[in-house]
Amino acid sequence: MVQPQGRCSIHALPVEVLGEIFIYDKNPSRLMRVSRVCSLWRAIIIRAPALWTVLSVTYNTMPELVDWQLAKSRNKELDVTLRIDPFAHEDTDDESSDDDYRPTNAVYASNVRKVFAESSRIRALKATLYRVEVWPPFVHELLNDGRVWPRLRHLMLSVDYSWEQPATFDMVLPALDVLILDTVTPADWSRLSFGTALTVLDVESTLNFLPMSIQLASCCNIRRLRLQDINKVQGRLLSFESFTSGPMYFPHLEQITIWWDALEVPSFVRFLAACSNLDYLNVSVGMLIHRSAAAELEDANHLLQLSYLRLLILESEERQDLFAPLAPMLSGEYLASLEVDNLLLDARTFLPFLAECRDALQSFTLRATHLTNIDPTASPSPEFPHLSATKIDLQCEEKFNVSDDPVLPGEMQLTTWVFLSMLPTSPPARAMTVEVSGTPLADQSIHHLVRSIVSVSGPITVETVFHNYGGRTPEYEIKLKNATDDARSFVCSFTAPTFGDGFRAMCEVAGLGDRIFGLSVELAYAPQVFIGLPDSLPALAVMEFRAAEKRDISETIRRIVAERRGRLFQSPRLATVTFATGDGEFLPFTRVWTGLLLFFLLHFRAVGTLNEVHHTFEGVDFNKYPSHTEDEHILPLIQAIRLLRSTAQQEY
Repeated sequence: MVQPQGRCSIHALPVEVLGEIFIYDKNPSRLMRVSRVCSLWRAIIIRAPALWTVLSVTYNTMPELVDWQLAKSRNKELDVTLRIDPFAHEDTDDESSDDDYRPTNAVYASNVRKVFAESSRIRALKATLYRVEVWPPFVHELLNDGRVWPRLRHLMLSVDYSWEQPATFDMVLPALDVLILDTVTPADWSRLSFGTALTVLDVESTLNFLPMSIQLASCCNIRRLRLQDINKVQGRLLSFESFTSGPMYFPHLEQITIWWDALEVPSFVRFLAACSNLDYLNVSVGMLIHRSAAAELEDANHLLQLSYLRLLILESEERQDLFAPLAPMLSGEYLASLEVDNLLLDARTFLPFLAECRDALQSFTLRATHLTNIDPTASPSPEFPHLSATKIDLQCEEKFNVSDDPVLPGEMQLTTWVFLSMLPTSPPARAMTVEVSGTPLADQSIHHLVRSIVSVSGPITVETVFHNYGGRTPEYEIKLKNATDDARSFVCSFTAPTFGDGFRAMCEVAGLGDRIFGLSVELAYAPQVFIGLPDSLPALAVMEFRAAEKRDISETIRRIVAERRGRLFQSPRLATVTFATGDGEFLPFTRVWTGLLLFFLLHFRAVGTLNEVHHTFEGVDFNKYPSHTEDEHILPLIQAIRLLRSTAQQEY
């Protein structure tokens, strides 16, 4: 039953409150629909200029809507989104367009001109452009008339396709705060005039950064700078020479992100020296030009107090040390996150800096990085009391395969041990995540890792994962984590020579095998796991066998049965076993599971306590959804269980 308007409880809200609610969604088409709910809501929406300040103009936008919004918004500041395309091929999925409306070039040009006529009150302008060579004449005219945009604080220009031709602009932007250019290159940066109000500059895939940097050198209030050449054009050089040609100071610059093919290091280092309050530095480059920049820092009178530092060398034929030229100006006192990827590091420079980070570092990532000049007699690193996330991936031979200086296995082990010594000597109270990959750990390293991270009490789950990335040496990963939510959270993963070696070394840590509550193994590598497991698994309650391909391993398992010579696993609590398959193939039980079930039934003392055997296929549990299972698949499992139960006593 429809209540009279005055009796609806929502009308108890003050008009001012309803107006504040409506302002959260300024989409004009949705506002029009909401205004049809009742006369009160319509009156509020129609009379509120602030609700009509977001304009979106595409080739399909009706002129009546543009006129309506410009009139209803009165003198309020506007947020405008434009799509400037060649006209012949536009789609018609714009929400503000009518199904029966057919636009013309003249109408579209009129809409855009109306919006530009309001430049004095436009606060944000986001324009998506097409290739400059097909711009209609009126677009060139509007972007090059030299008009002043007194209130424009946010300008974003982007293109849909790769754009290699510079465009002309003549815009005066005295209040501009945020400038985002995505694959847009002004032909003359001086005609895109912005002042000292600029705080954010985000430039992606520009053809030439140097002319812009000349103007940017005067923007002393800039806070965030992001320069990215996403196409990674080979040989395109990023230079800060214009910044460093005279006195400069950027006291408010807090964040710098760079992704470029080639970086001129000396000018970049001098530029960083002018950023006294820099907090975030993320540099990804393919090639370093003029690496020896230490001499350029003689007049530097401060250190960068960063909280985040990421250094990455993009795929290159030459190992490069991006850290060394920056080291003299870096302080680790406040560094909370450090990521180093694909670098060549000198231990004599890097390890002292890492020690400075001891009291602040919380996250540390090292990938594909070769640490040279390690002193094998040096004392272990001090414990990092706040470190909660560590990822070490040291497999770097493939990225550096053209180098004349190969990474020797002994160096990899030594590098691994250097960074493992950062871990606590015993499990801390805080949550911890440690991942070590890229090189198989020796027994000593596995012992140290497990003792450092895995809590001293409570159940744990163990998972095995075989990695074959292609181009890299296959890896045998073992992952441990806490099995209950109320325990201290930890994740500990490492790679071993084989799963058998990893389980054997892991379970040599006192009491660890007694706490394994859940065990998940890949079917093809189950034999390795079972060889490394201890005979007693008193806490084991859940087991999962995973398979992704049809493979008959019954003979392999029978050999393991023979090697164990009848020794049983003591697993009195085992109650649930799941056989999981996926990747688009249903595994017939007759080929794969018979041997596995034989091993399971004969070598786990759980036949009496086992109450659940599941088979899942691509996430579907066929015990719960039997209608999804064809008899030809599930019947062999039932028959195999009955047969093996009846013959178990005869076999052993």
